[in-house]
Amino acid sequence: MLKTKELQSDTHVYTCNVAMNSFVIDYKGNMLPCMKLRHKGINLLTHSFDYIWEQFSIYKKYEASEKNKCKKCDAVYFCDSCPAEMDAKYGDMEVVDCTKCKVAKIRKAFYCGEVDYDEALKQADL
Repeated sequence: MLKTKELQSDTHVYTCNVAMNSFVIDYKGNMLPCMKLRHKGINLLTHSFDYIWEQFSIYKKYEASEKNKCKKCDAVYFCDSCPAEMDAKYGDMEVVDCTKCKVAKIRKAFYCGEVDYDEALKQADL
């Protein structure tokens, strides 16, 4: 579980590779730091690539606040909560959907051998 400890000690909101080594260009010419950040695109027709890439560097700098419960969670490695999705949905990249927390904890228990497949499904109410 080395990766779990790494993620728990990471103080940033975005622990993915957002705007580090790839980007997306949509049909309107907007450059996006990732597909899930469509609402944060900057138009390539009105701004240079270098300018936009520099603007996107902010995503790796956002520090998690004390309210960010993901940073204290031992199931963070198994979670698919995305700050970009939370920002688009709630206007706050640090909000966490509790359903995702439940699923992450079940995944952790399953992959760590704490529960079998049937028990994991039962816990998920499937």
